Amino acid sequence: MKKMLFYQPAIFLIVMFTFLSSAQADGFWDQGFRTGTLRTDFDDQTTGLQSNPLVQSDTCLFPAVTFAISCNPFDTDGLIKSHYREPYNFHWPTSRPWPSSTDGFWALSVNNENVPENFNLGPPNQSLPVMYSDIVSPPQVNDIAKGTMNIAMQLIPASALTGAEKKRIHMMINNKYVPGNEKYSQKEDSTPFLGIGAFQKRGNKGQVLGALNAGNSRSHTLNFTTTMWGAKGGVIHPVKVVQNNILSYALFVFSEWGGVPRAVAIQLFHQNQDWSCPSGTSSNRDVRDCLETLDSRPSAKWNWTIEQSYFSPGAEIVNMDAEDLQDLCDFQRTNVSGTALKWRLGPREKSTYHIDLQELFECASSLGMFSENMPTNQVLPITGVLWALEATGKNGVLWTSLENMHMN
Repeated sequence: MKKMLFYQPAIFLIVMFTFLSSAQADGFWDQGFRTGTLRTDFDDQTTGLQSNPLVQSDTCLFPAVTFAISCNPFDTDGLIKSHYREPYNFHWPTSRPWPSSTDGFWALSVNNENVPENFNLGPPNQSLPVMYSDIVSPPQVNDIAKGTMNIAMQLIPASALTGAEKKRIHMMINNKYVPGNEKYSQKEDSTPFLGIGAFQKRGNKGQVLGALNAGNSRSHTLNFTTTMWGAKGGVIHPVKVVQNNILSYALFVFSEWGGVPRAVAIQLFHQNQDWSCPSGTSSNRDVRDCLETLDSRPSAKWNWTIEQSYFSPGAEIVNMDAEDLQDLCDFQRTNVSGTALKWRLGPREKSTYHIDLQELFECASSLGMFSENMPTNQVLPITGVLWALEATGKNGVLWTSLENMHMN
C-alpha cells in the first residue's frame, strides 16, 4: 500500500505532463507573432542554383492537371528549369543565423507565375528578391514600395492592453515592370504571389497547428488581426469590369484526408474577381443559387512537384469570398468575428478574426466543394496556414499588414 501511495503521484504527474505536452504541441511556434523570425522556402540557401538544382518528383498528385507545374517535365507549359541564376533566399532578423529546418520560423512564399517563364531569375516560390524595410511608425507607401515583393516589420511595444512586445508584418505587391531592374521584374502576363505562414513541414518545428474532428481537446480556432492599407488597380469589387487587374488577399488553411492535402481559401479582399461562385456578378447575388448553376464546384487541383518546397506535392483548394460566409456557412460573429461588422476588408479597414476551422471545413465539405467529402470519423491534422497577396496585370498595388496570429 505504501508503494501505491508513493507511485500514484508520479503516475499522475507523468499523465499530466503527457497531456500538457500534447496540448502545447498545437498552435504556432510563435503564438501571437512575438519574435517574427521568418525565412523563405528552401532549407539550403543554394537550392535552385546549378550547384544544387531543383528536384522534380516522378509522381504527381493530379496527373491530368497542368496547373501550376505539369506532371510531364517535357510539357513546355509546365516545364521548370533545374537551376536558376539567383537563389533569392531571405531571412529576418538578418543579424541572426539562417534558421535551420528544425528551428521555428514563419515561412515566406515569394512566387511569380507563370512558373516556367525564363524572366524569373529565382526558382519557384523564391522567384523574385524580397525587398525589406524596418519601420517604427505608421508607414507610407514609399516607405515600403522598393520592388515587386515587399515586406516591412513594425514593432508593437509592450503595453497593458497588448501585453508583451509583438511584431506587425506589412506585405505589399507593387506591380511594376522596369526593364533591366530585377527588383521590378513583374511583367504584364505574370502573377506575383507573396505570403507568410506556418506549416508542419516548414517552420512549425514539425508540429501540426491543431486538429479537426477532435472537439475541444485540440486547437481549431484561428485568431489574427489584419489591416488593408490600400489597393490600387481597377474598380473595387463588387462592381465587375472587364479589366486585367485582379487583386486578392486570401487566408489559406490546410488539412489532409484521403492521401491528398486540401485547403480552404477565404478571400478577405478581392477585386475584379468573384471566388465563391465565378459566375456571380453582383453583390446581391444569391451565392447558393449561383453554386447550383455550376457543373463543378469552384475548387482548384494544384500540382507542386518541386520536392524541396514546402508546397510539395500540391493541394486541392476551394475558395470562398469572405462576404459569402454568412450565406454559405451560416457563420455568425461566434464563428468569424471582427471589429468591423463585415468579413470582407475594405481599404484602410482593420479587423480581428476568430475563425472556427472545424465549422469552416465542415461547411466547404457540405457544399460539395471538395472532390472527396471530409470524413467525420477520424481526427484530421491542421497542417498549415498561409496569408497571401496575389495580383495580375501590369500595374496596381496591394498592401496589408498582419499581427497577433495564434491558435486556440
